[in-house]
Amino acid sequence: MTGYEKEEINSISGQGLGLYSLYYDRLKELKEYHRKFPNLMPERPEDILPNQEELNINFTGEEGSGKFLDLHEFYIGFINLQMNLNVKKMQRS
Repeated sequence: MTGYEKEEINSISGQGLGLYSLYYDRLKELKEYHRKFPNLMPERPEDILPNQEELNINFTGEEGSGKFLDLHEFYIGFINLQMNLNVKKMQRS
């Protein structure tokens, strides 16, 4: 390992003499960035993602209109694998 790699590992793990200087250097970079772009606002997910009606996704009753995840089919497929011979075979109803 080179000296730079050791220094990098120490800085990541929170060790070494340059710990606080690295922190304050990064803080200075962030402040400069926000000074440069003062009116920059983060994008809201509502602006990026389409509405649920636009996606035309059909949820099952067990999924509660997308609030839950229906894993029954995956569970039944898992139970019916060859490695699960001692478990009773199931079918989706």
